[in-house]
Amino acid sequence: MRTAIIGFGNLGRGVLRALMRAEDARIVGIFSRREKNEVCTEANISVFPADRLFDFENDIDVLFICGGSADDLPVWTPRFAHYFNVVDSFDRHPEIRKHFERVDGAAKEGNHLALISAGWDPGILSAVRCASKAVLPDCRTVTFWGEGVSQGHSEALRRINGVKDAFEVTVPNTEAVKNAGENGIFENDDRKNHIRRCYVTADEGADRKRIENEIRTMPVYFDGYETEVNFVSEIELYSRFSSLCHKGRVLSAYDKNGTEAQADFKLSMRSNPDFTGAVLVACGRAVYAAAKRGRTGAVTVFDLPLADMLPPSLSAFDCL
Repeated sequence: MRTAIIGFGNLGRGVLRALMRAEDARIVGIFSRREKNEVCTEANISVFPADRLFDFENDIDVLFICGGSADDLPVWTPRFAHYFNVVDSFDRHPEIRKHFERVDGAAKEGNHLALISAGWDPGILSAVRCASKAVLPDCRTVTFWGEGVSQGHSEALRRINGVKDAFEVTVPNTEAVKNAGENGIFENDDRKNHIRRCYVTADEGADRKRIENEIRTMPVYFDGYETEVNFVSEIELYSRFSSLCHKGRVLSAYDKNGTEAQADFKLSMRSNPDFTGAVLVACGRAVYAAAKRGRTGAVTVFDLPLADMLPPSLSAFDCL
């Protein structure tokens, strides 16, 4: 499987590390908007300017698109899906359907396959929610994220003018978690279930009041949430976020018609980018297989067989 990465931030590095471990992948190169000498890799991997990507149209089987969901992926994924089989991690849940439609048309026009919204949520936790609803359509489900660093929210903070660097920590509401886990009371408004804690290093002389207002009113990411904005020095920021851990949890419950069933799925990772990168590589393997069978257009994790995500050394029977 000939692979490439476009975008080389934290997620791009996570995908690279996963590809370097993959027994069935060859890395054609990294394509970045940064200067070549600013891109440090763990191995002797070729680095090219982002605008050279289309020169490799016939040399890449799967392209991993590692930009931000706020600004990059809505533009990048439809554009690149016309020329390559692609995988992205678009995570703006309310906008996934629209993103799918844009990418689907571009991929079909170019006769390629595009997997959108891969990762752990959307992605792995999506599969857990789907399995719950498939077995018991009337079951109640609730999802909690954190406590941990959100890549998408952090990237959205960094795009604000005057922000030098930033991280966002998603924290589940303690009372909401207790009500769901102990009392079976599910609150399905994510804005009530989570707190957004932002740690921001501003450029010298930047208008902090404007920055804070832009954060609090940012649609999808922060608007409507209980949001804390903390301005900190670079030293404090990097000492606080030396690791990018995260967690996720899906609870499901059913208690109708004399039947009771409960499920509690928990996920914990020390490095959000590395874990997400590993998920994308597994999904890329399935995209490669499906594309060879002639499938085109946009798909989600629900559309690809789990068996196709396994490396060649493993069989689906090993997981039964």
